Parts: sequence; C-alpha cells; structure tokens
Amino acid sequence: MGERKEYPAFLVNNGPQPAAFKMNFVAGLRDLEEDYGDDSETFISPAAVGKELEERVLTVEPLSGTVGPYEQLPINFICRPKKFEKKEGFSDVAED
Repeated sequence: MGERKEYPAFLVNNGPQPAAFKMNFVAGLRDLEEDYGDDSETFISPAAVGKELEERVLTVEPLSGTVGPYEQLPINFICRPKKFEKKEGFSDVAED
C-alpha cells in the first residue's frame, strides 16, 4: 500500500435540532441525480461489499453519529492509496 494520509474536517450543525449522519461509499461512478426506480439496479451483493471494503482507498472516521444542536464534530478523511510495484525485466507474456 502507499502512504496513508489523513485530512481533518468538521461536520457542522447550524440548526436547533440534533442531526444524525451516516457515511456511505458507492462503488463505481453514478449520477446522483438519476432516478434508479427499484433496488434491483442499486443492489450490491455481500461479496461485492466485502471486496470493496478491502479495496477502498478513501474512508472517513466516524462513519456515523449525531451532531448536537449548534455544534461541530471533527471527522477525518483517510486516504490509503494502493502502491503498485513496478516490475522490471523481461516477461514471456506478450502485451497487446
């Protein structure tokens, strides 16, 4: 893996009521404005979720919680890029 980096931030609640939050990460690129209709187009199998958790490059801590009225909560975005080893030398596999 590459070097881990953390980026601090705050969730701010400017209102008089507590605000609950839950962070979700979506696999792949999606248009958030698009109406998907039913869950069959957005369903992700448990195996795919597990694989995504292992391969996830970006996460945040905490993933869920509550921000009190007129409060701010510190959060950390954590980036764990994958480090790819450059292979040198010759190979008997032809590349297209």
